[in-house]
Amino acid sequence: MDIVCASCGSKFSFVSIYQRHMRIHRFNNTFSCGLYGCNIVFKKYTSFISHLGRSHSQKSSTNNFEYKCTADKCLFSHENFEVMTKHLKDHLAGGVPVYCPLKCREKSFETSNALKIHNIYHHRNVQNIRDPENQIEMSCIDNSTVIEQQKQPETNFDENQHISNAANLFGTMFLKILSKHHASSIIVQQIVDAITELTKSQQELNHHRISEIAKTFQLSVFETNEILQDFGSETISALLFDPAHGMFRSEHMRRKYFKDNFCYVEPVEIEISPNSNRFIYYVPVLRTLESLFNGGYGLAPPFFTTPDGTAGFMTNYTDGLRFSTNTLCQSSYNVHIFLYQDGFGTVNPLGDAKTRHKLVGVYFTIGNMHPVLRSRTENNFLALLCFEKDLKLYGVDSIFKVLINDIKLLETEGLNINIGETETLIHGTIFALLGDNLGTHQMVGLVENFSSHQYFSRYCYTTLQDFRRTPLNTCQMRHQDSYEQDIRDCINTGKPVKGIKSPTIFNELSHFQLFEYGMPPCVAHDLFLGCFNYDIMLILRRFIRNKLIGEKYLQSRLNYLLKKFQLNSKITLNFKKKCVTSKAVDVWHMIQVIPLLLIKHEQLQTDPAYKLIMMLKNITDILTAPLIPKRQVGMLQLEIRHYLEIRSSLFVTPLRPKHHYLTHYHHLILQYGPFMQFSTMSGERKHSFFKTALRHAGNYKNILKLCSERHQYWQAYLSTNKQRFNEEIICEGDVRTCKYLNEDEKHIMEFYGCYGEDFKYTNSIVYMGTTLKSGYCLFVDHDEYEDSFHFLWTHGIVYNETTSDIFVYGENMTATYFTELGVTVVDENCTRDTNCVNIKLSRILLLL
Repeated sequence: MDIVCASCGSKFSFVSIYQRHMRIHRFNNTFSCGLYGCNIVFKKYTSFISHLGRSHSQKSSTNNFEYKCTADKCLFSHENFEVMTKHLKDHLAGGVPVYCPLKCREKSFETSNALKIHNIYHHRNVQNIRDPENQIEMSCIDNSTVIEQQKQPETNFDENQHISNAANLFGTMFLKILSKHHASSIIVQQIVDAITELTKSQQELNHHRISEIAKTFQLSVFETNEILQDFGSETISALLFDPAHGMFRSEHMRRKYFKDNFCYVEPVEIEISPNSNRFIYYVPVLRTLESLFNGGYGLAPPFFTTPDGTAGFMTNYTDGLRFSTNTLCQSSYNVHIFLYQDGFGTVNPLGDAKTRHKLVGVYFTIGNMHPVLRSRTENNFLALLCFEKDLKLYGVDSIFKVLINDIKLLETEGLNINIGETETLIHGTIFALLGDNLGTHQMVGLVENFSSHQYFSRYCYTTLQDFRRTPLNTCQMRHQDSYEQDIRDCINTGKPVKGIKSPTIFNELSHFQLFEYGMPPCVAHDLFLGCFNYDIMLILRRFIRNKLIGEKYLQSRLNYLLKKFQLNSKITLNFKKKCVTSKAVDVWHMIQVIPLLLIKHEQLQTDPAYKLIMMLKNITDILTAPLIPKRQVGMLQLEIRHYLEIRSSLFVTPLRPKHHYLTHYHHLILQYGPFMQFSTMSGERKHSFFKTALRHAGNYKNILKLCSERHQYWQAYLSTNKQRFNEEIICEGDVRTCKYLNEDEKHIMEFYGCYGEDFKYTNSIVYMGTTLKSGYCLFVDHDEYEDSFHFLWTHGIVYNETTSDIFVYGENMTATYFTELGVTVVDENCTRDTNCVNIKLSRILLLL
């Protein structure tokens, strides 16, 4: 049976040739085995190669597996490895060379001793199914007799398939070079030219060798020319790289191949205003959706997943009131679009040039996807790129017009997609408009001044004066009817009314209303860059001023903790500044370790500010949690109110406008579900792709075209071999079968029903973007009074190849969370019983 490469479809007869071929794909994200029905997927190339050598050079027989004689013109086959070995030795005794029956190498054996040494070294563990004694005559079967009984099957050589495999291999490589490695088109063209020259040299060498062979066999000139013509034309290299008709001969032809053979959606250049000579680059949203749904994934997961909420808990945006009250969301086959926009600088020039290359990126993701997939950067799709100065000059309506027209078509006419042989009509609309506060206000026509304008909040009608006088007082909430009245007043007066300065093109959508909770809060900008980074600095400066702790100790201890917990953050504490000057994720990491930063100084616990910083961490933990109990929302309201009261009493520095947003969070969580479902951090990470592409290209002549094309190349590459939505279980370490377990592990696996040939045992896997490793802790449940919780200290991972169930086994342990200290303490006296949990059936969470 031929071995088929899962990456390019090439077929091989020997494991060694297949192993050598896989070096071409050694930079892939995953490696699927596929030999003899083995479905193990590896994350590392080295683990994959080790698996081939360990498992498939010693392949055990099965009842349905037959060894075939490898001698020339012999059709003998048998299920027993020893029987086949003896049969091959008879051939060798007669001087007939043979190959290994497991096809683990392409070199033949000339002597029985060579075959014996090979089997001892490589196949000592091959198990025999049947007793070899007196089962079959060991002499070679007569060819004529066998041919009468069974006709030799014809081997069809599919030339077009080989050409297609080669084209796909080079097309994927060019996509990866252009997008992942950010090579310029000139470099790719140089590679193509070099291959073309190599092909010409190889053809000349082949012609010379064929001519010499023709002379040896005394062929005529006509016969020689016929052979040269057959061998010299229409080679794979010529079909791919010939300067006249090769499919990869130029940048235009390569882009055409990408468009025809990959899920490549070409960006469109659109002039903003007639005769303005200013452009945006738009990636058609409808074509992007069509390429995703018709790209081999259909309507199965990861799309259109049924909400599986748990009573009393909120785990997704589908658990919020916003989802349940949206009429378009009630249908099973509707697309919920999360639209994100933000401005970013591609370079850091000095002087007047600092805004010259500042762009605005508009991305979107699909809410129907699994939350893990939705949070990945690659699943944030590009919709539009423009210059920030053009957005300010021409306005939001001119820039977003083409995008809104596509969304209106999706709302009204829908999109036809194929599910197998069935055509299905789906609809959709924008579910949430994401971004920082400044960008969101600009998009929807609100005032963009938060420090001096009276109406700074998009959630209520509180004024800046009222907030500074009575920060904890509530005010009338904004809603769609009041917003429409404010718009009418704004149009009549020509002036901003209650923070509304102009209508917006988003009002043209039928199923999306801005002030019916269409703008979720941005936790990253509100908390980590808007108020908590200022409060942390105020508290730490208070500790230093009271000589309760030192500056150098704080910095060194913080660096140690970040390194200890492998948090990729670098924070420099400058106590002369008003806030912690770092990225949002860095401030988040600092809040997570801040109890351990201060726990060794008991004198700090007497200061009221210590309680304040512990409350700050508790609030952060709730707001950034992927799962929130509904009863905890009321506790959050009291915690935030208490926090703001203590903050106002301890420090003369007034509260910031972002502190006011906190007072709305308990209400907004009930509407949206967990805020982390609307995290903007994946959108922030998307900016780095464009910065890297421009830095490598070094071409700033048309950066919108370059950035949009490279991004779409990357999206097309991710769509190959199911790299984007890979739901397979990916192994990071060595994989064992049941026969390699020790006695203790065997008893444990048998007790929990995880022992058998279908089960694989490892210490690290990746599933749906989540890594599970030995030594990790998994939350299981809590006690009746929620004073303590139970978790599983992981010893190993087991998964079933047939059912795809994943089991984690280890020790049950108990821990208690001390709110006043902000730390979790493990009970050393707890009974550490062995346990095994199916994580696909149990709602358990990974603890960092």
